[in-house]
Amino acid sequence: MNMNETKNCPYCGEEILAGARKCKHCGEWLEEEAKPKPVSVVMNDGFDVHFKTVNPKWWQKLLQMYWFNPKSWLLDELEITNNVITVSVKNGQTLSCPLDQLKVRLQEDKYGRKESYLSCGEEKIHFKEVPFMLSDNEWESLFEKLLSLDDVGETKLNKVNRLLKKAIEAGEDVME
Repeated sequence: MNMNETKNCPYCGEEILAGARKCKHCGEWLEEEAKPKPVSVVMNDGFDVHFKTVNPKWWQKLLQMYWFNPKSWLLDELEITNNVITVSVKNGQTLSCPLDQLKVRLQEDKYGRKESYLSCGEEKIHFKEVPFMLSDNEWESLFEKLLSLDDVGETKLNKVNRLLKKAIEAGEDVME
């Protein structure tokens, strides 16, 4: 490879050296093995989980926190151990609650991102799926765990949409 060869960054589109491991313009890692991974662990006993999201870069903070999602919508850490859930969001708010007292409501926003509303007595907390903070598989696993709780609520519109999507994916004619 020629030392002067260039390519465009897949994240910001700026021109960078072809052998670059990190974009000098936006700071994104370009090689999968060099990219720092979010700290999230699914524990072995089947229901205990721990998710810790990555910290957003300055430009992601600017876009996500201030224009689209306030800090209160950004998950920092979620842990379920010994039948107790502990959730904290980026604004410092936390919720800790026994699973048998937890109320969960899940829905999707207009962009198809999942939102979670958790409450325990008078305490409430919510967070939204933000793609760069966890991998798609981690978000899916997190919401599957929340859905597996007995008392999960779902808005009627989201339930209808979910069932329609399932039927369409299965190739059923939903208009009959």
